[in-house]
Amino acid sequence: MDLNLFEAFSTGYLQETALILEPLEIEKLAFSARMMTFMIGLRFLTDYLEGDLYYKIHHPDQNLNRAKTQFKLVESMEKYSDSMDEIISRIMKKKEKGK
Repeated sequence: MDLNLFEAFSTGYLQETALILEPLEIEKLAFSARMMTFMIGLRFLTDYLEGDLYYKIHHPDQNLNRAKTQFKLVESMEKYSDSMDEIISRIMKKKEKGK
């Protein structure tokens, strides 16, 4: 998990969306990043189990490897969940000061 990339992405995303998002959506933004990563891991795993029909592959275990990579990223993101929440909070505080 690269917190610098998460902060850069979140800054840009919130710069464009903060006014249209509900407070709860902003509060759950870091959780949503973890959830989406988990969901794509499940999609890769499901595709692998169903015979690799959806995602193109170049070798037999590619979707299984993709799933494992996503799940490992979720594990890493979980370790940094407090930091991710703090980043969102800090971005929003800066944004409120700049009004």
